[in-house]
Amino acid sequence: MIRLFGIANCDTIRKTRKWLRSHRLEFEFRDYKKRAALPIWYDNSSNILAGRI
Repeated sequence: MIRLFGIANCDTIRKTRKWLRSHRLEFEFRDYKKRAALPIWYDNSSNILAGRI
């Protein structure tokens, strides 16, 4: 599944969501203003930087 992070009223995100729907691709959208994505990103990036992934 595709995970799309952004702000709902961003023109680029709107176009991307429309394109994904038109191609019937399953995706999960996470709005930064409603639900922060930082903890997931931070955990994975710190593992990458430490060479664990």
